[in-house]
Amino acid sequence: TINDKFLSKGIPAYIGETGATNKGDREEIAKWAACFFGYSKQYGVPCFLWDNDSFYKQGGAPTERFGLFDRHSV
Repeated sequence: TINDKFLSKGIPAYIGETGATNKGDREEIAKWAACFFGYSKQYGVPCFLWDNDSFYKQGGAPTERFGLFDRHSV
């Protein structure tokens, strides 16, 4: 784990570019986020959410839909 390999040895660490793509089930995303970020907070590991501004299928194939903030509506 991050704690065993790094933190316990005084080496700082963080988790970058994490996210959930199941946008159709906000309740499950909330459960995932509470668990994931709860554990990271417990160990003092900063995390960064990935947001690539992608919400839709392109050309009929799913893309990496990690959009959280719709920049086009602002």
